[in-house]
Amino acid sequence: MSKKTRRKTGAISRRKRRTSTRSNGLTRDQKLDVLGVLLALIGILLLLALFSPINSPFVRQLVEAMQQLLGLGRFAAPIICIATGTWVMLRHFSDQLPYIRPEQVIGSLLLFLSVLTSLSADEGSGGALGQYLLRSLVHGLGPIGALIALVAWLFVALILTLGTSIGKLLTTLGKASAQMMIALKHDNGKTGQRQIPLQTQQDIHSEESKTSAPNSTTQEPGLSPKRHEPTWPSAAHEGEGRPLSAPKGGKSHKWAMPRVEDILAVGAEMAADDEYDRQRAKTIEESLESFGAPGLVVEINRGPTITQFGVEPDFVTARSGKRTKVKVNKISALADDLALALAAASIRIEAPVPGKGFIGVEVPNANSSQVALRDLMASKAFKKLDTPLALCLGQDVAGRPVCADLAAMPHLLIAGTTGSGKSVCVNAIIATLLLRNAPSEL
Repeated sequence: MSKKTRRKTGAISRRKRRTSTRSNGLTRDQKLDVLGVLLALIGILLLLALFSPINSPFVRQLVEAMQQLLGLGRFAAPIICIATGTWVMLRHFSDQLPYIRPEQVIGSLLLFLSVLTSLSADEGSGGALGQYLLRSLVHGLGPIGALIALVAWLFVALILTLGTSIGKLLTTLGKASAQMMIALKHDNGKTGQRQIPLQTQQDIHSEESKTSAPNSTTQEPGLSPKRHEPTWPSAAHEGEGRPLSAPKGGKSHKWAMPRVEDILAVGAEMAADDEYDRQRAKTIEESLESFGAPGLVVEINRGPTITQFGVEPDFVTARSGKRTKVKVNKISALADDLALALAAASIRIEAPVPGKGFIGVEVPNANSSQVALRDLMASKAFKKLDTPLALCLGQDVAGRPVCADLAAMPHLLIAGTTGSGKSVCVNAIIATLLLRNAPSEL
């Protein structure tokens, strides 16, 4: 057998081994799908065990174990499992699902544990887990120290879960407590107020109108009639009333915030060609395979101007039979070769993508989609920013809205080449601020 034939036979055998490895191994998305199904199934079974009258020794032991371990937290555990499993399973089918960061997962777990610990102070309602955590705090810090640590623990959990700051959290809690006090005072005033008969109220109003009518028409001699104050413009629809400074000597009026639906136009839906994306993903895999750095496209995120292909490095088999994973820098060095294979002017490789287990190959789209400001302001990412200086900046490579708080930035620099959209960005920022704040505030 010649050397050339031997090399060809060896390449074919290695390719077969890699193909069998791909078919046998589970991808990251498949593992997450299995995890989501299991979590949802466990949550449903736990709910059935808690609320269904099943006379089974196993079910009774399971319910007793959950009651002893978690106390009242046994009702929250299955709901958490179902919600997490549902989110994992539906992440492929809906772009409206909120993006959950790792720190939010940690914060939710800390919040659950802090609630169990707090419940354990009341006749052990937090179960054995909550009692253990409470005893550990009291033993290590004393009763007063344990109380302070528990309050700090709760604040840290809320900050991580909600993704906010301590200032915003305290402001929100202060507003909520103030509104609660106002509501309680209003209810107490209603219950303690003496009810006046309807006829008596009408008589009082008629007497007031009689006494006030002469005063309104009476004028001092030598003075011209009083001119009416001009009314400030307001929207015809209902809106959030905010005080607006009036001219000197005039009364303050409320500014009715305009509705976004009346000002901005709806954006066009992004046209996605799945078959074209699959062809480009296949081209990327074949190009990496030919250059000795095999990889699998495990995720495709289509944005308005760029499509991101998530490439997971594959394994290569050496002559000694040892299987090693392809290095990240080896794939990053093939950016120009991939651009040539995809007939693209240039591509960008992000290695690795933050929070993901793959390398991002960003390829420009043949046709760019227009991003509408109305769609950004209607997104959940913008609505959760409880600040008057919230900004809409656009969409990322995956088509997710990108919003930010101007107050949280030390500086804001808008730069780019000619025609890259600097003026459009500035106009979008100004429009966002105008639609969110009254003129006097702005």
